[in-house]
Amino acid sequence: MINDLLDKEQVDLAQIRKISVVRGLVNSEVRGRVWPLLLGVEPQLSAEAEEEYLQARCAKHADSAVVECDLQRSLWSFTEGWSDEARDAKRDELRHVLTAAVCAGGGAGEEEDGEVRYYQGMHDVAAVLLFEVGERSAYVVLRRLARCQLRDSTRPAMHAVVELLGLLLPLLRRLDAQLAAHLEGVGLGDGPPVFALAWLITWFAHGVPALPTAARLFDAFLASHPLLPLYAAAAAMKAARKALLAEEDGAELHRALTRLDVLGAVGGADELARRAARELHACPPQALLRAERMRLVCSTAAEAYLGEGGRWEVPDKPAARLRPSSAGATLAALAGLAAPLLPGRPAAGKPRGRAAAVAAVASLSSLAAAAVLLAVFARIDPGGTHWRL
Repeated sequence: MINDLLDKEQVDLAQIRKISVVRGLVNSEVRGRVWPLLLGVEPQLSAEAEEEYLQARCAKHADSAVVECDLQRSLWSFTEGWSDEARDAKRDELRHVLTAAVCAGGGAGEEEDGEVRYYQGMHDVAAVLLFEVGERSAYVVLRRLARCQLRDSTRPAMHAVVELLGLLLPLLRRLDAQLAAHLEGVGLGDGPPVFALAWLITWFAHGVPALPTAARLFDAFLASHPLLPLYAAAAAMKAARKALLAEEDGAELHRALTRLDVLGAVGGADELARRAARELHACPPQALLRAERMRLVCSTAAEAYLGEGGRWEVPDKPAARLRPSSAGATLAALAGLAAPLLPGRPAAGKPRGRAAAVAAVASLSSLAAAAVLLAVFARIDPGGTHWRL
């Protein structure tokens, strides 16, 4: 069916988006045609674009050293049984894709609000693209994602991502008020739900060992609203409610969430994508913000809209920069939670909250821990330059 749609002279993009979310795409060959189409990019580079790519993939940017560190621990789950030489060759391709996409977004220059920056977790997204559609197509898709669905993650600072994390519990309250109250009751509502960070910024690729499963989720995320991964996180938590409600200690509950089998909880990637889409349709991001009387001052993902071509567009900057409220409050809450863990800062707050904070930092993956510390120190030392990912 999908091939019939693709072969028509007038492509029904709305129908292709629907199939991508509800059913998923058949294989890598189909994804090679559909993923660029969903984003409005050409999968094949022109001669001029090829020359630009060859130059950009070898350039240096502000986060080149971080990319190198991430590459050394990348691709293991997707290359089981490969030789070291074959894995290293694939890592070279991944380096090319990441470097070219960042440099194309201005990341090679001085730090500016509108540029694209690499973030830890971007390599997980790029790896799935690379394996499914090849180096050149992965580059053009990632370059577009960095300005669209992933825009809040590719900003020079983490404030927008922290804001988005702050939407998870309000969303969960709409889906499962009892579970949300339980999380808040054990102290996990006192700051951003950092256990969900990797889900959001890697599109679940960081914790999904099988490439076909990750690719199936990407079918949905590429075709849908940029916040669909957040709705998928809430849907997975709701599906695992029995086990989560059984944890009465904040530290243990946080640990359970960081280890949550999001696919096993709902019955697979197909069902997770469908449930997330249903929840997004029932309570779209703007409706959620209105209901919760929340305003986002750094993030633009909630402002995403379908453009004239039927493709998702994300504003580069918020519609109106209001006085710091939700972002500042969220970061302040995070800094308060982490304060007992910072050198020279006295312990404060409820024991329960401190226990949750300790568990949060102690059990995080390196990806999440780095991002949380960045958010904390950005608040404590706004002028510091050593806490960048």
